[in-house]
Amino acid sequence: MEYDNVKNKIWNAAVIGLGKIGMTYDFDIKRTHPSSHVLAYNDNENVNLVTAMDVENGKKEMLKKLSPTTSFYTSIENALKNKNIDIVSICTPQQYHLKNIIEVLEYSNPKIIFCEKPLVKNTNEISLLKNIVDNKKCIIIPNISRRWLAELQKVTQYIAQGEYGSLEKISIRYTRGIFNTGTHLFDLLKMWTGNNIEKVRVLKKVSTSSEDEGEQSFSFFFEQKNGVYGYAEAIDDREYYLFDIDLFFSQGKIEMRNSGNDIYCYSVGKHSLFSGYRGFKRDKHISGILSDSSMKKAVDNIIDVLEKRAFPVCTMRDAFYPIYVAETLLKSYKTGKEERVDYYE
Repeated sequence: MEYDNVKNKIWNAAVIGLGKIGMTYDFDIKRTHPSSHVLAYNDNENVNLVTAMDVENGKKEMLKKLSPTTSFYTSIENALKNKNIDIVSICTPQQYHLKNIIEVLEYSNPKIIFCEKPLVKNTNEISLLKNIVDNKKCIIIPNISRRWLAELQKVTQYIAQGEYGSLEKISIRYTRGIFNTGTHLFDLLKMWTGNNIEKVRVLKKVSTSSEDEGEQSFSFFFEQKNGVYGYAEAIDDREYYLFDIDLFFSQGKIEMRNSGNDIYCYSVGKHSLFSGYRGFKRDKHISGILSDSSMKKAVDNIIDVLEKRAFPVCTMRDAFYPIYVAETLLKSYKTGKEERVDYYE
């Protein structure tokens, strides 16, 4: 895609959907700010948040508190038509993403669409989206938020350099859905290990609050194409929230804890309690990872892409693979058998 070679331009933005990630997360005092698209744009000196849209008219007063000069609308057409918009964020529920992308491209000509995950709701919509985007000069950047955090990216280096030996197995505890949380889960494993999940087998369906949104959660076995295997255990988030990953190596272990806020690395040495056995010794602890706003980093990357200083950290293709894994889990649940993930780069 070709743009004018410009620097320090003010780029016009729009936000479609003013729910949690679109806006209201930044009314939660416990969250790192900015945590929403609205505040991330409003806080960036290179962005002018021109317009925002939500079907609930009551969001107008909330919008004024975060971004007083932004115009509010209740339809995408009115929010975008006859406005010069460079970036459009889509923060609506996943079942509307493809429809909203089509509407955005009908009423405006953005250079970048920044869309929440899952990018679309199934693999059939992936094919439709590819056809639409191929005919438009627009980059789709999905918000797989952990991709923007450098400290999580370091795990990729530890594995690639063989710092703890060869990866042998993976253990996961997660809550809230194979599409939403699953996007982060499947993408992190691919980013860290460089390998896709090739086979899955559902063992049990677990009830979580995501069922209220039409999304299921499963405990399941999986195997990557390199033979590394693992187990993911679904947890009901109404009891407590978890998103933990353990990577077991021949010479150590890496743990992700506290939903990605902490990384612990362990090497192998003599066991501290029992003679003749080996145990783990902690040698790294990276903390406060989520205190670094992924939303701010995402918008910074978008500006760098527009000004031709960088490539997108997260691409449309990155968002496709987790959808294939999630659909294969649904298939395994229905058949009761191991199923192969038919995803090809």
